[in-house]
Amino acid sequence: MSQSRPVMLRGAPVTTGLCYFLRLLIQLRWLAAGATAATIFVFQQWIGTSFPYPLLYLNAAFIALYNLGFYLYVHKNCPLDPPSLETAVDQQRNRAFRNVGLLQINLDLIALFSLLHFSGGLENPCVLFFIFHVVIAGILLSPRWALAEAVFASFPKEILSGLDLTHAWLFVLGLPTMLSLTMLGLSLFTILIMRERRRRSVEIVCLSQDLVTKNEQLLRADEGRRGLLAVASHDLKSPIAAVAGYLMTLRGGYIGEINDRQGEVLDKCLTRLDGLKNFVSDVLSWTAIESGQLRMEMRRIDLMPLLEQVVEHYRDRAKSKGISLELEGIEALPEVEATPERMVQVFENLISNAVKYTEKGGVVVIAEVRPQVLRIIVRDTGIGLSATEQERLFEGFFRAKKVRKKIEGTGLGLSLVKGLVEAHQGTIWVESQEGHGSSFIVELPRAG
Repeated sequence: MSQSRPVMLRGAPVTTGLCYFLRLLIQLRWLAAGATAATIFVFQQWIGTSFPYPLLYLNAAFIALYNLGFYLYVHKNCPLDPPSLETAVDQQRNRAFRNVGLLQINLDLIALFSLLHFSGGLENPCVLFFIFHVVIAGILLSPRWALAEAVFASFPKEILSGLDLTHAWLFVLGLPTMLSLTMLGLSLFTILIMRERRRRSVEIVCLSQDLVTKNEQLLRADEGRRGLLAVASHDLKSPIAAVAGYLMTLRGGYIGEINDRQGEVLDKCLTRLDGLKNFVSDVLSWTAIESGQLRMEMRRIDLMPLLEQVVEHYRDRAKSKGISLELEGIEALPEVEATPERMVQVFENLISNAVKYTEKGGVVVIAEVRPQVLRIIVRDTGIGLSATEQERLFEGFFRAKKVRKKIEGTGLGLSLVKGLVEAHQGTIWVESQEGHGSSFIVELPRAG
């Protein structure tokens, strides 16, 4: 992290905190002014003490008057939203707001001293508000000013004790001294807490800024990766189609007879090209889903002929492995709103995976009609999945460790399937037990 980052960010959390506490202090002062006036009225009407009530009322009015000025200033200059991260602006705001806080605290100190002087001196319980005064100073001011305010706040109590010499010397000297020591200790404690809070605020803002930067870098890298995949896959489509055409021409014997051994090799080449063509198609579809540019032409279709086509396509592959591949369901299924080509991609991926990862037993595709959805289940007796693998199964390029070296694949197919199913307003999930096969369930809303 560069040296300028913490300096740049230091003003932001402090400015926001100052605004909050200045507003809070003004709200509390409205209550204090009202409570002071009400208490004076109660004492004047019902308790009957001989206080100089006009001066006390004037003191309450003085509190309300300067609080009104602070209210107008703060609501005009203190933003409710966090400020920008411009160094000069934040430092200027902090200085201005701290000066306002310092003025508020000193005026409060004068008002409190005046109130105590005209209403009983140290015998008035309101003398404890000096402690509250010290805490506020520790929150709003810099450590140096907060400590200075704590020392300065000790003098009014000594003055009050000096004005009231009728009491015993222990009370006159002891109570103010204890209050002064208490305020100094509390001031230091508050200063330490606020310094730690501000330090952590700076760290949090710096870390947040770094996180935003890293996230932007990752997004740019991911966009570049997806763009490269899309361009490379698109550019591969034409040569793959051309090579497949040449091989099919050779396989058909149009440019000369071939023997059985040559035919087997050509068949393997065509099979590999077919897999590569499907991979390219999956990559293009996946990048289109990720970028929100997937093109679909929705219409009402019957999934049964489509399922029969896909099952028939993979039946020979299943037979070559010595496993079965069957389709179960009623002949005429309720129609769904879908793009046939995308549905072919979905079930080709699911059925090819089931055949690929099943060594014995078989694969069954089941079509079930539910009240509002059509459910298609692709169930196999393959290797199964652990609970941890099931959680990440539909992530792009994820493959289980136990099959990475044994079986070829990219881990892209199921991520694509999930995106296509959700693009059709459907849902997909897996039910599996390690060593006992898996069931992939697709639910699509019925048309209408």
